[in-house]
Amino acid sequence: MKKIILEGILGDKFGREWNLDVRTPSEALRAIDANRRGFIKHIVDSSNDGVGYQVMVGHRYLSEETVRK
Repeated sequence: MKKIILEGILGDKFGREWNLDVRTPSEALRAIDANRRGFIKHIVDSSNDGVGYQVMVGHRYLSEETVRK
């Protein structure tokens, strides 16, 4: 189990804290989307509007390429 914390607008809209049986950040994103439809769409739409998001594991920020794996 991994503890996923969504901060800011994502946490307000989709739930701040998640405990998920996932191995990768991309699995976590898909798992949240499966439980809260529109999660990934919101991220994509926000990106199109110039909003960016960062993914941290521990105290390390991940590159976009790593998150997509």
